[in-house]
Amino acid sequence: MVICPDRKIARWAAKPIETGHPGLTLTPLVIGPDNTPAITNVEEAAGNIGLAVVAAITKNDDPLFKDILGTLNQALSRIDRKLAGQYGHYINVSLTGVAQEEWGRLMAMQTYPYQGEYAESLLAEGRAEGRAEGKAEGEAKLLLKLLEMRGIAVSEEVRERIAGCEDTATLEAWFQRAFTVESADGLFV
Repeated sequence: MVICPDRKIARWAAKPIETGHPGLTLTPLVIGPDNTPAITNVEEAAGNIGLAVVAAITKNDDPLFKDILGTLNQALSRIDRKLAGQYGHYINVSLTGVAQEEWGRLMAMQTYPYQGEYAESLLAEGRAEGRAEGKAEGEAKLLLKLLEMRGIAVSEEVRERIAGCEDTATLEAWFQRAFTVESADGLFV
Protein backbone atom coordinates (compact mmCIF):
# COMPACT_ATOMS: atom_id res chain seq x y z
CA MET A 1 0.00 0.00 0.00
CA VAL A 2 1.28 3.45 -0.93
CA ILE A 3 0.03 6.71 0.62
CA CYS A 4 0.65 9.65 -1.70
CA PRO A 5 -0.47 13.19 -0.89
CA ASP A 6 0.64 14.27 -4.37
CA ARG A 7 -1.73 13.45 -7.28
CA LYS A 8 1.04 13.08 -9.85
CA ILE A 9 3.01 10.67 -7.67
CA ALA A 10 -0.16 8.75 -6.80
CA ARG A 11 -0.92 8.22 -10.50
CA TRP A 12 2.66 7.07 -11.12
CA ALA A 13 2.63 4.73 -8.10
CA ALA A 14 -0.64 3.12 -9.23
CA LYS A 15 0.83 1.87 -12.51
CA PRO A 16 1.01 -1.93 -12.76
CA ILE A 17 4.48 -3.43 -12.30
CA GLU A 18 5.49 -6.31 -14.54
CA THR A 19 7.44 -8.73 -12.33
CA GLY A 20 8.87 -10.82 -15.16
CA HIS A 21 6.98 -13.90 -13.98
CA PRO A 22 4.35 -14.97 -16.56
CA GLY A 23 0.91 -13.79 -15.52
CA LEU A 24 2.13 -11.99 -12.40
CA THR A 25 1.62 -8.27 -12.52
CA LEU A 26 1.73 -6.28 -9.28
CA THR A 27 -0.87 -3.55 -9.05
CA PRO A 28 -0.07 -1.34 -6.04
CA LEU A 29 -2.83 -0.17 -3.75
CA VAL A 30 -2.50 3.59 -3.74
CA ILE A 31 -4.24 5.96 -1.37
CA GLY A 32 -4.14 9.49 -2.68
CA PRO A 33 -6.09 12.73 -2.87
CA ASP A 34 -8.46 11.40 -5.54
CA ASN A 35 -9.65 8.29 -3.69
CA THR A 36 -9.74 9.57 -0.12
CA PRO A 37 -12.79 11.35 1.29
CA ALA A 38 -12.62 14.82 2.78
CA ILE A 39 -13.83 14.12 6.33
CA THR A 40 -15.27 17.23 7.97
CA ASN A 41 -17.68 15.56 10.40
CA VAL A 42 -16.25 14.94 13.88
CA GLU A 43 -18.43 11.87 14.52
CA GLU A 44 -17.37 10.30 11.24
CA ALA A 45 -13.70 11.09 11.91
CA ALA A 46 -13.85 9.67 15.46
CA GLY A 47 -15.62 6.55 14.16
CA ASN A 48 -12.86 5.84 11.63
CA ILE A 49 -9.83 7.68 12.98
CA GLY A 50 -7.37 5.86 10.71
CA LEU A 51 -9.20 6.99 7.59
CA ALA A 52 -9.49 10.51 9.00
CA VAL A 53 -5.72 10.65 9.55
CA VAL A 54 -4.99 9.37 6.04
CA ALA A 55 -7.52 11.83 4.61
CA ALA A 56 -5.79 14.70 6.38
CA ILE A 57 -2.42 13.64 5.01
CA THR A 58 -3.65 13.17 1.45
CA LYS A 59 -5.93 16.20 1.29
CA ASN A 60 -3.35 18.89 2.04
CA ASP A 61 -4.22 20.71 -1.23
CA ASP A 62 -7.99 20.44 -0.76
CA PRO A 63 -9.92 23.72 -0.35
CA LEU A 64 -11.43 22.23 2.84
CA PHE A 65 -8.02 21.35 4.28
CA LYS A 66 -8.32 23.57 7.37
CA ASP A 67 -11.75 22.09 8.11
CA ILE A 68 -10.37 18.55 7.63
CA LEU A 69 -7.54 19.21 10.10
CA GLY A 70 -9.85 20.93 12.59
CA THR A 71 -12.24 17.99 12.46
CA LEU A 72 -9.43 15.51 12.92
CA ASN A 73 -8.06 17.49 15.85
CA GLN A 74 -11.44 17.31 17.61
CA ALA A 75 -11.84 13.61 16.78
CA LEU A 76 -8.44 12.80 18.28
CA SER A 77 -9.63 14.20 21.60
CA ARG A 78 -12.29 11.45 21.69
CA ILE A 79 -9.98 8.46 21.44
CA ASP A 80 -7.30 6.98 23.71
CA ARG A 81 -4.90 9.76 24.70
CA LYS A 82 -1.72 7.79 23.96
CA LEU A 83 -2.96 6.64 20.56
CA ALA A 84 -4.11 10.17 19.75
CA GLY A 85 -0.64 11.48 20.63
CA GLN A 86 0.94 8.94 18.28
CA TYR A 87 -1.45 9.94 15.49
CA GLY A 88 -0.70 13.60 16.19
CA HIS A 89 3.03 12.98 15.83
CA TYR A 90 2.51 10.93 12.64
CA ILE A 91 0.43 13.73 11.14
CA ASN A 92 3.07 16.30 12.00
CA VAL A 93 5.90 14.38 10.30
CA SER A 94 3.75 13.46 7.30
CA LEU A 95 2.61 16.97 6.41
CA THR A 96 4.85 19.57 4.82
CA GLY A 97 4.82 23.30 4.19
CA VAL A 98 1.61 25.20 4.84
CA ALA A 99 -0.22 22.03 5.88
CA GLN A 100 2.34 21.28 8.60
CA GLU A 101 2.23 24.90 9.77
CA GLU A 102 -1.57 24.69 10.06
CA TRP A 103 -1.33 21.48 12.09
CA GLY A 104 1.26 23.10 14.34
CA ARG A 105 -1.01 26.12 14.77
CA LEU A 106 -3.87 23.85 15.82
CA MET A 107 -1.62 22.04 18.28
CA ALA A 108 -0.54 25.36 19.80
CA MET A 109 -4.04 26.86 20.02
CA GLN A 110 -6.05 23.97 21.41
CA THR A 111 -5.80 22.20 24.74
CA TYR A 112 -7.14 18.72 24.04
CA PRO A 113 -5.86 16.11 26.52
CA TYR A 114 -3.84 14.17 23.95
CA GLN A 115 -1.85 17.27 23.02
CA GLY A 116 -0.06 17.27 26.35
CA GLU A 117 1.72 14.02 25.54
CA TYR A 118 2.24 15.14 21.94
CA ALA A 119 3.75 18.43 23.08
CA GLU A 120 5.93 16.63 25.63
CA SER A 121 7.29 14.33 22.91
CA LEU A 122 8.15 17.35 20.74
CA LEU A 123 9.83 19.06 23.69
CA ALA A 124 11.85 15.92 24.44
CA GLU A 125 12.98 15.74 20.81
CA GLY A 126 13.95 19.42 20.94
CA ARG A 127 15.90 18.94 24.16
CA ALA A 128 17.80 15.98 22.71
CA GLU A 129 18.63 17.95 19.56
CA GLY A 130 19.72 20.91 21.67
CA ARG A 131 22.02 18.74 23.79
CA ALA A 132 23.61 17.24 20.67
CA GLU A 133 24.09 20.69 19.12
CA GLY A 134 25.53 22.02 22.37
CA LYS A 135 27.97 19.11 22.64
CA ALA A 136 29.14 19.62 19.05
CA GLU A 137 29.53 23.34 19.63
CA GLY A 138 31.61 22.71 22.77
CA GLU A 139 33.84 20.20 20.99
CA ALA A 140 34.39 22.63 18.12
CA LYS A 141 35.45 25.36 20.57
CA LEU A 142 37.87 22.98 22.31
CA LEU A 143 39.36 21.95 18.98
CA LEU A 144 39.90 25.58 17.96
CA LYS A 145 41.43 26.29 21.38
CA LEU A 146 43.83 23.34 21.03
CA LEU A 147 44.98 24.57 17.61
CA GLU A 148 45.47 28.06 19.04
CA MET A 149 47.49 26.70 22.00
CA ARG A 150 49.71 24.74 19.60
CA GLY A 151 50.32 27.94 17.62
CA ILE A 152 48.69 26.61 14.47
CA ALA A 153 47.14 29.30 12.26
CA VAL A 154 43.46 28.78 11.50
CA SER A 155 41.99 30.38 8.40
CA GLU A 156 38.44 31.71 8.43
CA GLU A 157 37.44 28.88 6.08
CA VAL A 158 38.78 26.22 8.48
CA ARG A 159 37.25 28.00 11.47
CA GLU A 160 33.82 28.00 9.76
CA ARG A 161 34.16 24.34 8.80
CA ILE A 162 34.97 23.34 12.36
CA ALA A 163 32.29 25.58 13.92
CA GLY A 164 29.69 24.38 11.41
CA CYS A 165 30.31 20.68 12.01
CA GLU A 166 27.49 19.07 14.00
CA ASP A 167 28.84 15.51 13.91
CA THR A 168 30.54 14.82 17.24
CA ALA A 169 32.37 11.74 15.90
CA THR A 170 33.97 13.85 13.17
CA LEU A 171 34.90 16.56 15.66
CA GLU A 172 36.46 13.96 17.97
CA ALA A 173 38.53 12.56 15.07
CA TRP A 174 39.71 16.07 14.18
CA PHE A 175 40.53 16.71 17.84
CA GLN A 176 42.76 13.60 17.94
CA ARG A 177 44.54 14.74 14.78
CA ALA A 178 44.98 18.25 16.20
CA PHE A 179 47.73 16.94 18.52
CA THR A 180 49.98 15.97 15.62
CA VAL A 181 49.11 18.07 12.54
CA GLU A 182 51.48 20.71 11.23
CA SER A 183 48.67 22.86 9.77
CA ALA A 184 44.94 23.24 10.38
CA ASP A 185 44.22 21.80 6.92
CA GLY A 186 45.85 18.59 8.14
CA LEU A 187 42.78 17.91 10.29
CA PHE A 188 40.71 17.07 7.23
CA VAL A 189 43.10 14.61 5.58
